[in-house]
Amino acid sequence: MQSIRRSFSRSAAPAAFLFLSFALGACGDDDDGGTGPDTSDVALTLTNFPASSPAQGHYELWVSFIESFGARHEAEARSMGKFRVGPLGTAVALDGGPDPFDAPTDAVWPLAVDAYVTIEPEGDVDPAPTFPGFIAGSILNREATLTTAGADGIAQSFGGAAGSCVLATPSTSDSTDATEGVWFANSEGTASALTLPVLPANGRWTYQGWVSRSTGIASLGRFFDPAADDDDLSGPLHGSGGRIDQNGFPFPGSDFPFAGDRTVLEPAGAFITLEPVGDLDGPDPFILRVLQGSWGLSSGGGAHALANVSMTLPTASISIPRE
Repeated sequence: MQSIRRSFSRSAAPAAFLFLSFALGACGDDDDGGTGPDTSDVALTLTNFPASSPAQGHYELWVSFIESFGARHEAEARSMGKFRVGPLGTAVALDGGPDPFDAPTDAVWPLAVDAYVTIEPEGDVDPAPTFPGFIAGSILNREATLTTAGADGIAQSFGGAAGSCVLATPSTSDSTDATEGVWFANSEGTASALTLPVLPANGRWTYQGWVSRSTGIASLGRFFDPAADDDDLSGPLHGSGGRIDQNGFPFPGSDFPFAGDRTVLEPAGAFITLEPVGDLDGPDPFILRVLQGSWGLSSGGGAHALANVSMTLPTASISIPRE
C-alpha cells in the first residue's frame, strides 16, 4: 500500500504563480536504489490566482478516480485539500498555515482520470464538492492542464468573446441623464452587443456585468444568455416609479446602477465576470473576468469596446506519480 507524505514548496514565487507538491512514498525498495529521477510527486501549478479572503469562500482541489473499467460517469472525486491564496500568491491553509493539503492515503493514482478546482462556501464541511469545478482537465499520460474549458469546469472557452457597451437610460424619458446607465447593447437598444457562449439556464455558473468608477463598483445584473434580459431587468430601481417610466433595453445592463445615488458614469469602466450561482464567493466580482473596457468624459451616445481578457483567467497544471 502506498502512503502519502505532504510537502510544500516555499520557494519565492510571483503573485500569479505558485508551485505545490505532494510526495508519495512507496512501501518497499526503489527499483533503481534511489539513484534515478524522482517520479513520486503530485505537482500542482496555479497561474493567475489572486489573493482571496474568507468572505470569498475558499478553493478546493479534487482528483477523480475511476472505480472500474467503464464509463467516465463512474469516476469518484477525492479531495486533495481546501485552500486560499495568500497575498504573495501562495496557497495557504484555511487557518493561514503554509500546508493546506492532505491527500488521501488510499489514492490509487493509476486510476486517476481528471482534476479540477472548485469554489466552496466558508465553513463548508460537506465531503463532496458544493459546486462543480471552474477549471478542470482530463489526465493524460499522468498530466492535465486545467482551464475553464474542461468538462468538469465551466466547459466553455472564451477566446472568441467580444463586445461593447453604451451609456444610456432607456427606462426614463428624461433626455438629460443618459450618462447614468450602462447597457451591453447597440445605441438603439435593438441588439445585444455581446459575443459570449450561452450558459445553461439551470447551470451553476452565470455571467455578471459590472460598472466601476472612482467611488466604487456596482452590479449591472446577472445573465445566462447575452441576447436576453438579465436578472435585474432595467436595474436596481426597476419598477420603482418616479423617473423610471418605461422598460429598459431587453438585454443585460442597468439604469442608475448605484441605486439612489445619481452617479454620472464618466469616466468609468465596465467588465463581465463568471460567477457561481448563489454568490458563494460573496458580493464582490469573482476572479473569472472575460471582458472589460473603459471610457473618459463626454462619452455618451457612442459604443465603448470591451477587450477580451480571457488570457488572464486562472489556469493550472497537475502531474501525478508515474510509479
